[in-house]
Amino acid sequence: MTMKSTIPFAAIIVGFILLAGSVLWPILFPTTSAWTDEKSQQMSDLSSKAHKLHYQVELAKRKPNMTGGKNSAEMQEEYKKVLMELDVLKEQFQAADEGPKTMSSYLKWTGIIVFGIGVTGWMAFKG
Repeated sequence: MTMKSTIPFAAIIVGFILLAGSVLWPILFPTTSAWTDEKSQQMSDLSSKAHKLHYQVELAKRKPNMTGGKNSAEMQEEYKKVLMELDVLKEQFQAADEGPKTMSSYLKWTGIIVFGIGVTGWMAFKG
């Protein structure tokens, strides 16, 4: 094997390794490693609380004398706080869900390109 045929052969091997890595990446680094059951439960609880507070805020705006307890401004502030916490959890979930898929996609397409370059080089030097 000459130097001219070694480089394309190495590119084929590297491309194949990258393709294999793209298949194994989601298995080795699953979504569950970054997103736990506790976070899922916390997100569910915050979502329920946000829906409840939204209803209470709207009721307090329509009938301010009927709500008793907290006034509309206090409930609105609490509602905004819960929504901000919920948004943070949603972002964490999206990052945990998309992270392995994104890396797998990068590995796959890089592997295909490197493999293709290797095959093209192999055929060019062989012929």
